[in-house]
Amino acid sequence: MDLKNKTSTHDSQDTLTKTLHLFLGLFCLVLPWSLAAMQIALGLVLCMVILLWIRVKSLPKITHPIFIFIAIYVVLRAISALVSPEATFSLAALLQTDWVVLTIPFLIGSLLWSAHLEKTLHQLLLSVVVISIYGIIQFFVGFDIFRGKELSLFGNFYRASGGFSHYLTFAGSQLLWFGLILGVFLAEKNWNRKKYIYLSITLIVLLSLIATLARSAWIGILVIVGLGTLLINRKLFLYAAITMIIIGVIAAMLSPEVQTRITSIFDVSQNENRLTLWKTALRIIEDNPMWGTGPGFFEQSFFKYKVPGFHDATGHAHNDYLNVAVNSGIFAMLSWLSVWGCWFYFALKTFWKTNISEFEKQVLLGSILAITGIMVAAIFQCYWTDLENNIAWWFLGALGLHIVIRHQ
Repeated sequence: MDLKNKTSTHDSQDTLTKTLHLFLGLFCLVLPWSLAAMQIALGLVLCMVILLWIRVKSLPKITHPIFIFIAIYVVLRAISALVSPEATFSLAALLQTDWVVLTIPFLIGSLLWSAHLEKTLHQLLLSVVVISIYGIIQFFVGFDIFRGKELSLFGNFYRASGGFSHYLTFAGSQLLWFGLILGVFLAEKNWNRKKYIYLSITLIVLLSLIATLARSAWIGILVIVGLGTLLINRKLFLYAAITMIIIGVIAAMLSPEVQTRITSIFDVSQNENRLTLWKTALRIIEDNPMWGTGPGFFEQSFFKYKVPGFHDATGHAHNDYLNVAVNSGIFAMLSWLSVWGCWFYFALKTFWKTNISEFEKQVLLGSILAITGIMVAAIFQCYWTDLENNIAWWFLGALGLHIVIRHQ
């Protein structure tokens, strides 16, 4: 009887593990495409992790100092919501994006349990290729077939939005995937069939990012390429810099729209909207340094503190760092930085270890580059507040952290 019970338990656990792998693969397939689908798939992954934990009556070892910083961040954000002028509204605004952080232990658990992580990663890359090609087509055709609407026209071309409702959301998502695939490509040691495939995917994703016409993402690209080549081989840095310049020049020559967007980066008069928003945000922070205005109250505060000048947005600061500080105070913003500072410290420390596999090195480098790129782009745009990007951001954080935990 005991043997039968053990066999039954093992079979049940094996079925749950296979189902978890299936749902994790589904999550990766929809991650670059649809907010609704990624939330459903993530929910299915969480349910399977919980069922596995119940079935095996033990948890994977998920302990790490980063969770202390995450807890501090969550507590400070919650306090800022509770002391806001309207706590219920502010808590709802907080939960709209920050609920994702509560899934991190479950995501790490699912990755630790997955025996086919490389296959899952390839499913994600396949999905990224398809959405990238779709985005490139959108740049020329200007139509979103899923929503049945015409995209924003810029000159003779269109801002690609992929499967999302806005081109900046798509730009943030693609920037994350560009960092991931570039890291995988750079860390592949031999020039074999796989490396050429990774290079092809990298170039396709790069073209889709150009098609968004999002300058903040373009700046993120440069940082990703620079850091990636420096971490792998410093000699590559010069070749990569020359290649990026050539690609930029060709793109500018072929498209006056791209040329206009590149030159506008260096023209202060064309960035008045961001500068005035940043000044307004700083005025709000100066008057509310401890707890901020409360999550969700940026727009109400904007009209009270706005500085003279042109503003193209009133709902956010066009800067994730300032946005967190406005909503929840300086200490909440510093705690958010501490989360990712801690993450980078341990990710880089693990990356340099000699006992990690080539695949783990690829994934870790890809995660480091992706999160570096989005955090640089976040200086000029609010990507953290887009739930689509928030989920992908945390997923890559969990992807890197699960490798760190395996080697701690």
